[in-house]
Amino acid sequence: MLLSNRWVQGAVISAMLLSIIDLSQRYNLNTKDSDDRVLETIDQSKVFSPFENEKVEKIFSNFQKYDQPLVVKSDKTKVVNAKPNPRLGKEFQDNQRGSLSTLFIGDYSYKPIGVFDYDSKFALLEQRHMKNKKTKRIKVVKGQAIGKYKVSTIQLNEINIEADDRKITLRLFDIKQKAKK
Repeated sequence: MLLSNRWVQGAVISAMLLSIIDLSQRYNLNTKDSDDRVLETIDQSKVFSPFENEKVEKIFSNFQKYDQPLVVKSDKTKVVNAKPNPRLGKEFQDNQRGSLSTLFIGDYSYKPIGVFDYDSKFALLEQRHMKNKKTKRIKVVKGQAIGKYKVSTIQLNEINIEADDRKITLRLFDIKQKAKK
């Protein structure tokens, strides 16, 4: 009944015709993509910029001093005038005492990471090789030796280490008290 009206029939036929035309233009596989056609109309040699050419050249010239070639060092090259790390010296290491954040033993540095109380108290230290910078975590317990040092006590915020007559405290963090007014 609805399709018997000539106006409705004309509208349905027109809508179908427009849909077919639209689909054939959108999915036409025989011609170039519409983006390609748009790109063909743009001159590729022109760069669109809000600046004038002189300003662009001035900006590039200011940054040109930073455009240095990347220098790659080979393994065979020697580093000349390399200063030795003073913390790797025997004299420095033999004078370590008191409250420290990092302990140096030989080519390694030891920094406390945490203290744990699981079955027995133990501490984790970050062991870093000072020359090749490789790190690993080591577990220490009371009485364990680290080089010529011995772990004497492990407390909540610190690890106490002794060597000969020297006592060293490795602190996890410093607790700061609020000033009383």
